[in-house]
Amino acid sequence: AVLSRRGAAKLLRVGVSMDEPAAYDALRSEAAAASASTGVRVDCWEHAYVARAGTPASFRGSPLARISEHVHRAMREAFATPGAEYALLLEDDLRAAGDFFDVFSAGVALLRRDATLWCASAWNDNAGPAGPSGDRI
Repeated sequence: AVLSRRGAAKLLRVGVSMDEPAAYDALRSEAAAASASTGVRVDCWEHAYVARAGTPASFRGSPLARISEHVHRAMREAFATPGAEYALLLEDDLRAAGDFFDVFSAGVALLRRDATLWCASAWNDNAGPAGPSGDRI
């Protein structure tokens, strides 16, 4: 759904970072279909879990370690693209709003103006149909 949003075709690169070898073929097929239907280039990156040197034994292999390693590798891959200054990291179950790219374009403008900023984030643990108060967020 994100690739069909206004502004998606302007992205330099879309990468699907895959961390489950058994799902690689299915994910590649979905990525190819999304690319064909939207005209947006989609690359697939394979990142089977391997703990980095220095990962504490008590943490190695845990769900949090696997997520941490996957995000680390996805970000390294994203910024290995020549000319890449920014990256959007999205989870596979994201439902993007119509102004998704507009919001992050504004974030880029802020990042360019203020060197003290590190990132722009739309992370919200309470997002979805209802927050803790029952109101739609």
